[in-house]
Amino acid sequence: MLVAPEKLTRHGLEAVITSTDGLKVVAEAASLKEALPRAQATCPSVIVIELRAQDDLRTLSALHAALPGCALLTIIAADASPHAHANLLASGVTASLSKDTEPSRLRDAVVQLANGEPIVDPALATSLRRLADQRTMLTPRQRQILSLAAEGRSNHAIAEELVLSVRTVERHMSSILNRLGAGNRVQAIVRAKQARWI
Repeated sequence: MLVAPEKLTRHGLEAVITSTDGLKVVAEAASLKEALPRAQATCPSVIVIELRAQDDLRTLSALHAALPGCALLTIIAADASPHAHANLLASGVTASLSKDTEPSRLRDAVVQLANGEPIVDPALATSLRRLADQRTMLTPRQRQILSLAAEGRSNHAIAEELVLSVRTVERHMSSILNRLGAGNRVQAIVRAKQARWI
């Protein structure tokens, strides 16, 4: 099944995929919202999704939950951040390829996924390594502070729990936000939970 907003893109993807004997496109959708009922009706083995920045990852999670035996292959921006990759994996995506991927690589990936074989795009592997490296950049104390923040504790309550000054907790929190590339503590907590750091 193909999911992409533009018909021309869907036709291009279909031409690439069906150039291999045995592969056929059973359904199309212009959006993830459209994709769910069509996927449930046709039960594809692989769904190829051109993902846009505004797409709601909860719909990906719903697709994964509704069709657990179906592989989800997303095609995403070449400059996607490690956090974007981590969020996709947390949403049930099986594999991701960059929009710069060669057509033959896309075709091979669909064949592998249809056969139940895992695939790892080099760009994804690099991003996940960077994400793993970020975990080691957080000290045990910072992970402890972030865990308490995830429980809904204020900086003052965290300071009392860990016998630290509020100012020290604030400095740690600022460092955590910088290292995780987060704009606020909620974003930092979400990213840390998705990566299973806390």
